[in-house]
Amino acid sequence: MCILSFIIPVYNSALYLNKCLDSLVDKRIIDNIEVIVVDDGSSDSSVLIAQKYVDKYPCSVKIIKKKNGGHGSVINTGSKIANGKYMKILDSDDWVQVENMEKLILELSYTDSDIVVTNFNMVDSQGKFCQKFISEHVEYNKLYTLDEFMSLPNQSRSCCTFHGVFYKTEFYKKSNIQLTENIYYEDQEYATFPFYYANSILFLDLCIYQYLVGREGQSVSHENQVKRLNQIETIMWNILNFYNKHNDMTLAKKEYFYFKISGIALSYFVAALLKNSNRNQGRRDAAKLREKIKNTDNKLYEMTTKKYNISVFLHIMHISPDLLESIKRTHLYHFLKKFI
Repeated sequence: MCILSFIIPVYNSALYLNKCLDSLVDKRIIDNIEVIVVDDGSSDSSVLIAQKYVDKYPCSVKIIKKKNGGHGSVINTGSKIANGKYMKILDSDDWVQVENMEKLILELSYTDSDIVVTNFNMVDSQGKFCQKFISEHVEYNKLYTLDEFMSLPNQSRSCCTFHGVFYKTEFYKKSNIQLTENIYYEDQEYATFPFYYANSILFLDLCIYQYLVGREGQSVSHENQVKRLNQIETIMWNILNFYNKHNDMTLAKKEYFYFKISGIALSYFVAALLKNSNRNQGRRDAAKLREKIKNTDNKLYEMTTKKYNISVFLHIMHISPDLLESIKRTHLYHFLKKFI
């Protein structure tokens, strides 16, 4: 029985794809998973690498080829053909913690929760650090309603990201979600839109996703975030527009959406004020978005005031992006984040 479908977006991923796929074809789980490699128009040897796994595991691994349309288009394509009880997006430069997969499959076979959330690790490309992301203040293996979930402290939502969420496939398909294509950072939509439709959330005390950071060319690199500030902003407005179109949201759903939107605004402010080497331009960009928010949504303006002011303070103090990343790995940062 196929319990879990992994959808692997692939675009010129030859350097990383073997490690990703090797983590999935463990004999203890291979009969219970489906691996859908979606090639998004690669020009390197990615497809040839993936084909070797298809040849060796024809019942579990398949390749879908499509024209380049970006990460969102891959998820839109792969989710339509997924057959597992649950589905998970795994980027081709990332991998899973193999020793926890058998327990995960067992847990997923028992539950019917719309959303399942697991812990994950952020791993430096040089192996210099490993930052753990854990859902705090939650009771593991308890089925939460969204109202119950949103009554918990913000730290309980630290793994409600692209890396931590699993969706019940039938639930995701019925939601008929279409992510924005040909744009970066649409993973924020992926970790937000389905929560509007969800009736149940389950947290598992398992670390699954291993998220590689620091490699050249990543969308989350300092340089790329600065170059793509407009795309960060676009995704923020997309989620706010979704919110405004669904005026039947419960209070809990409203709170979750604003939590996610304000987080994206913070990412924008940090990129503009701390990651842009052109400090004057960075200040102008941040102030411009701040003014747009003020003129658009009073609640979002209030929620982002402290985030903006702290980002400006760090900018004035000439805190570099690398120093910020070092600070973010300290206990002090995680303590102070409770008040941001």
